[in-house]
Amino acid sequence: MNEKRAFIFAQLGVMCALALALLLLPGAPPTRTLFLLASVWAISRVAYFAISSAGRDIGLWTLLASFALLSLGLIANVSYFTLRCGATSTAPLLLNNDASVAWQVMECILDGGSPDSSITVESRFGYGRFLALAALVVGRDVAALLTVNVLFVLLTIVLAGRIASLVAPAGLERRMSSVTMIMIASVCYFLSSGVILIKDACCCFVMALFLCSILEFRRSSAMRVSLLSACAFLSAAFLAALVRPSLLLFMLMGLSALMAWRARRGLCAGVSAAVLLTCIYCYVVLYTNTTFSPEVALSQRDDMALQTAEGYSDRMYAYTSVAGVYYLYSPFERLLRLPMSLAVQFLTPFPWGFMKHVDFGYSLVYSHIAWPWYAVGGLAVFYFLFGMRRSPRMLCRLSLLGAAMTVSDAFIYGGLVSRYCLPWLPAIVPAAAMTWLSWRRDRKFKIYAVVYVSLLAAALLVCHHILTSAAAADGITAI
Repeated sequence: MNEKRAFIFAQLGVMCALALALLLLPGAPPTRTLFLLASVWAISRVAYFAISSAGRDIGLWTLLASFALLSLGLIANVSYFTLRCGATSTAPLLLNNDASVAWQVMECILDGGSPDSSITVESRFGYGRFLALAALVVGRDVAALLTVNVLFVLLTIVLAGRIASLVAPAGLERRMSSVTMIMIASVCYFLSSGVILIKDACCCFVMALFLCSILEFRRSSAMRVSLLSACAFLSAAFLAALVRPSLLLFMLMGLSALMAWRARRGLCAGVSAAVLLTCIYCYVVLYTNTTFSPEVALSQRDDMALQTAEGYSDRMYAYTSVAGVYYLYSPFERLLRLPMSLAVQFLTPFPWGFMKHVDFGYSLVYSHIAWPWYAVGGLAVFYFLFGMRRSPRMLCRLSLLGAAMTVSDAFIYGGLVSRYCLPWLPAIVPAAAMTWLSWRRDRKFKIYAVVYVSLLAAALLVCHHILTSAAAADGITAI
């Protein structure tokens, strides 16, 4: 009873703190924003009680802490987007290019127009279209739309806990769920995506919903569960097609890895065919009519080099000075550079230069707290090296799926856009939770931990030296 009372007071304390923050950091409409945040918390809590297998106390406290941190970040960012920049919540100043494009597309649609190439290429219209739909529900201001991203992040945490419980060994379901929720909530880069007006939070939710629906569908033959799983799957596919169509390819990969082909061959084949046709359609409609070419890619890289001269993109400049322009490499050359690409993808954003991207929003300071992610990633690597053969088959499949998607991103982008790996967290973090619960007291794990920390420290020192040297060579202040 005391624990329940403490949690009630904690919720009230969080809401009072948010109300005070809205007064001290003006910019968002106070009453409306507080109401929307309270609604987000209520929806997240209902979802937690409906599907989570985590311990009621640990899981709820994790969710509440994440909600409080996200909400404070939202309020601070909106204040920066509006009053600090001489703007308003309905016409904010968004310096992040992706956020600015999405806002322009949304405004164009809501004003009755049709976005065109004067804004951006058509393949980037999707998130703006989603924001236009969301604005019809929550309102046409940046604070209201960011509450949708906050909801996506919280639901991803809940779904990740459920996914872990579905692949956990017998008897470890609740503990795996709780530890997974704590671990994914500790990844600061993931949390910070919930208070920036970009599509990453939505993509994380899409993949978590997709994985959870597939695992639930595989586990239960009950009609009700099957129907709910099918609805969840279709919702995830719709959001993916709208926001980031390339996710459909990874969903097809997930279907082939996780579905019970022998037991439900006809249904699985039908669903896979539908996803494949959707992928083909999205590719034909969205990408074949764009003006992309190698010359355009070179021009974009030159633009980044010019930005570097002004101090905005020193990491990209340092990478290019060492490894060249990745997007011009052949598939074979990309394969040779895959270990380096994976290392860059894993290590970024680096745990320094906290003020580097603060002009995109105050919460970007938080994204550079990378140590929790390094710890989670190290636990996952131990699972792949030593624990996979001693774990349940479905956990092994899920983890291999997450690894395959991570390697695919590194191969395509060279590790330069590390946030594209955030949607794979629900597939990777359960492996880290399994390592922590099962093998953290083993002598092999302790030796591995010492070696891993030593290699990580050496890699970070090398990266810092490369960044500093590349910046110094051109008179840039490395951060």
